[in-house]
Amino acid sequence: MMKKKRKAPRGPRKASKHEQKFLALWHSFGKGECAVSEYSAIPGRKFKFDFAFLVSRIMVELDGGIWHPGGHTSGTGKMRDCEKDWLAFRLGWTVIRWTPDMITADNIRILGDIVSERAGP
Repeated sequence: MMKKKRKAPRGPRKASKHEQKFLALWHSFGKGECAVSEYSAIPGRKFKFDFAFLVSRIMVELDGGIWHPGGHTSGTGKMRDCEKDWLAFRLGWTVIRWTPDMITADNIRILGDIVSERAGP
């Protein structure tokens, strides 16, 4: 009988082009807090959020691939996203979902104002 081959542990995931754009704009126009990538905010669950601002308790999810079947556009994917957002909300987080076209300098400036305001002095 053949033994199952164990998968090698995966290293850090490479940031998508949308995540790279978000970070570049945040570094240019954001204020205050650093954005933490791939943040696990829900104990006991494997959910990860694209970006978290820990002091202001704001998380940003970038929903790429919205024009392709599967992922965020399938019924199951949408249900998973809603569950993830609800669990985070119950723990005191605000989750912001953006599509790729929403990653703009203007929106980053607005987000920066909100993050700074919530983080306090």
